Amino acid sequence: MEKLKYDVIILEDDLEHIEQLKQSARKYPFFNIIFITDKTSEAYKIIVSKRPDFLIVDLHVTEGDGDTHRTNPKGIQACRLLSLYHCSLF
Repeated sequence: MEKLKYDVIILEDDLEHIEQLKQSARKYPFFNIIFITDKTSEAYKIIVSKRPDFLIVDLHVTEGDGDTHRTNPKGIQACRLLSLYHCSLF
C-alpha cells in the first residue's frame, strides 16, 4: 500500500528559508513536516528515532550560531546518515 503522507525534516539555519519551505510544503498535503531545526545534532536524533522519508537540508548549516562566514559540513554528514536509513534528500 502506498503511503498517503511522507514525513519530512528540515535542517536549515535561515529563518526566511524555513518560512519559504513551510509555505511550499503547505501546497502539498502529502508532506508532513515533523521537525525543523538548525542543529545537526537534533536532526540526527530525529532521523534515528522517526526515520523520516525526506530531509530538506542546508548543506552549509552553521549549527545555529548565526555565523554565516563559518560554514560547517555537518549538513553533508546528515545526508550521509540519512542514506543509511534509506531516506530521500532534497
